[in-house]
Amino acid sequence: MTAYVVCRQCGSRIPLAVRLRSQAPIIFSATCPVCGFRGKYSYVDIVEEGVYRAKCAVCNVRLYSFRLGYAKCPICGSRYLVTLGEWRLLERGEPPPSPAQTLATVGMFVGGIAGASRGRDAPEKIAGIVAGAIAGLILGGLLGALLETLTRAEREVVYE
Repeated sequence: MTAYVVCRQCGSRIPLAVRLRSQAPIIFSATCPVCGFRGKYSYVDIVEEGVYRAKCAVCNVRLYSFRLGYAKCPICGSRYLVTLGEWRLLERGEPPPSPAQTLATVGMFVGGIAGASRGRDAPEKIAGIVAGAIAGLILGGLLGALLETLTRAEREVVYE
């Protein structure tokens, strides 16, 4: 379960201090322990031994496992059987709500509360609640979609 690069001069393995290719710098230097050749390598040259990769079928998160057996996605709860060739989906989890859905719901409640303070009698207050809730829903959904677009970072989950 180590990561290594192959020496360009003698062909022996040069062990690295990282376990995953994504943890290594883009370009780095390594010295061969056998022949002493010092060469520049990139993260593309790294060979990962004993690392099994997949993407979650439900929430599209990158999953890594260092052992064969069962694994569970911490984001959606999907269960997988990790074998040499594939990750077999055993139980489908529930995808988490998107920021657009969450902020739309919060905006609807805040808009409804803000709309309740307007109006003198019951019909005007009800109309204010409905109008505030609709406006909050639209504004929260737009803000959530913008937030989701700006913070779309690829998440990685590593199983030991």
